[in-house]
Amino acid sequence: RPILLFTGAGLPGAEAAVQAALGKAVGDTFAARLMGKPVSLTVEKIIRRTPVAVDDALIASLGIDGVSTVEGYRAYLTEKALADAKLEQSKMAMHYLMDEMIGRSEYEYDQAEMAEQIEKAKAEYAAMPEEDSFAPPSQEELAQSVVYQCKQGWVAEAFCKSAGIEAGEEEIRQRAEQMSQMMQLMGENVPGEDELLDMARTEACLDPLFEHLNDIILQKIGG
Repeated sequence: RPILLFTGAGLPGAEAAVQAALGKAVGDTFAARLMGKPVSLTVEKIIRRTPVAVDDALIASLGIDGVSTVEGYRAYLTEKALADAKLEQSKMAMHYLMDEMIGRSEYEYDQAEMAEQIEKAKAEYAAMPEEDSFAPPSQEELAQSVVYQCKQGWVAEAFCKSAGIEAGEEEIRQRAEQMSQMMQLMGENVPGEDELLDMARTEACLDPLFEHLNDIILQKIGG
């Protein structure tokens, strides 16, 4: 049966066959190993990629709004690269400022209740299917994540209180309903109403805090 081998692609199980095929001509038959098993292959066709000419017609065919020439495309890519770099700087600055606020704040909370939250998070994560593409977090990392999220919420609530920002009960209930729907779509366990409302209140405080930090960042880096 026909077999497609892609040089340079590193397809699992086909590495040995690709190496054996290199240098062969149409009609050549050669022994190789495919998925760890010995096979005999005959070259029926060799297809080589030919780079397409980059001209105004090609650029126009991309359908980018306001870009129809090679020069315009270069300017578009430059602007996009600068915007991406600025976005990454903004993300790093946001993370730094949040870490500083969390690290410089003082907290009073029930240690036993926090331990329960950590154990709950560990149990929920253990019940999730494993993702081969991601390294699972350690127990310590999970615990740190739970504590960080709690402190982030408390900092946001303190910020909103000091700034006189308060979300209405109707807004909080709408947020809770949206969160519930999203969790259901994602196949996640939906918490009880009280816990869901607490999560919505925290989210309602996080948005103004992030907007405030973003304004500070934009003043520093421009945008």
